[in-house]
Amino acid sequence: PSAAALQKEGKAAYARKEYPKAIELLQKAIAANPKLPEAHFDLGLVLRDSRKYEEAIAEYAKAIQADPFHERVYAERAYALFAIDRDDEAEKDLLKQIEVAPFKEWSYGRLAQLRAEQERYLEAAELFEKALAIDGKDVNHCLEAGWHYARAGRLRNRSGRMKRRAPWA
Repeated sequence: PSAAALQKEGKAAYARKEYPKAIELLQKAIAANPKLPEAHFDLGLVLRDSRKYEEAIAEYAKAIQADPFHERVYAERAYALFAIDRDDEAEKDLLKQIEVAPFKEWSYGRLAQLRAEQERYLEAAELFEKALAIDGKDVNHCLEAGWHYARAGRLRNRSGRMKRRAPWA
């Protein structure tokens, strides 16, 4: 079978949560074509879901090397980096993800959470607003934006009364 066919089979095995089979098939796809970014990306997903974070990060790096403008790879690598408490590296990946694919709300939301942990509440609120602008159905982004605006002291006007408009308006 071709590298693309093996990659497709590996992705199907991953969808069925047959992780050992998915790993085997995706490794065969990569052996057949080491420059196939989707095979590295998919292998990274399988390894991440198998809690093999370091191996997943290495596969994501290979996917980036093959395609530096991949739409999801930086966000997925950030997810793996956060799982092993490598927040500084994850932050860089989230910023790169936003640069490469600016319409992925997850990146803004996760970066906002990180900013909140850093007690950078105004930045957190603004990032939650951006996530909300992309996915207006996620009520949590709305709540988080308001909460972090409040923590930043930005919900009161000069008279001390609450603003009447929504913080993202």
